Amino acid sequence: MAKITADQLARLQQKADQHNARLQAAKARLLETERKLDTRRKIIAGGLLFDAAAKDKQWAKHLSVLLSRIDRPNDKDPFEGWSIAQYKAEGGKLGARKQAMLDANGSDEVQPAEARPAEARADEVRADEEDDLTPEDERSTASAAE
Repeated sequence: MAKITADQLARLQQKADQHNARLQAAKARLLETERKLDTRRKIIAGGLLFDAAAKDKQWAKHLSVLLSRIDRPNDKDPFEGWSIAQYKAEGGKLGARKQAMLDANGSDEVQPAEARPAEARADEVRADEEDDLTPEDERSTASAAE
């Protein structure tokens, strides 16, 4: 059996550390993707529930019961002054009061992609692509590290 020198051991440790760092980064990306999907599911389910409540009195009663169970003040705030009747009357659109609040905030408003300059959108796409580590990238990164 060949003896391992301190230099060889240091290189092996460096490779192991690099692999562990890539593993941790991949796990973090997976968790972020799962969190985003969970948030998207909740938004879609909420929209479906609001739509059902606007069309059916029984669903409206269920929604009312669910909303009455909210305990945290931060969770109650978005529903202050909101009703399913108002939602139905506005055709499922953002209420005039909420829209006025958003308009008053100005810079805090999230702009749709089309409203942002093309250069800013391109920077966002490049940043997203740089963060995405595909299997091909992993192989090229691993061979570059060796």
